Amino acid sequence: VAVDLGGDARGRLYLVGTPRYDPEDGRIGVPDLDFDVASGRALVEGAAWVARVGLVGLLRDAARWPASPAVSWAQGQVERGLNRSLSERVRLEGRVASVDVVDVVAGLDALLVRADVRAEATLRVAR
Repeated sequence: VAVDLGGDARGRLYLVGTPRYDPEDGRIGVPDLDFDVASGRALVEGAAWVARVGLVGLLRDAARWPASPAVSWAQGQVERGLNRSLSERVRLEGRVASVDVVDVVAGLDALLVRADVRAEATLRVAR
């Protein structure tokens, strides 16, 4: 995560951490978010300011997102795959029973959400 500072303290700070899914509130967060080594060195002179405003805590609180958009997207994708014609006489019909987030992994430019999807499907063959 990059944070641009303006005003008396100018510059760009970088923070790193491991994304986690919280099943209690259905949100993705980065509870161990902290300054990377290079930003940490640059902040040594301003350590009192950083501690005073609680910058890391504010950024940890802000780095939380609902998982529901990813869950809805996954459900829609699976339902589209389960409801389609396979040939002129064969059709697949199904519905998603549940989508449960299993894990969140940081990719190069996105968070990847792994989910367990449970569904039922019927294969209909016309005579």
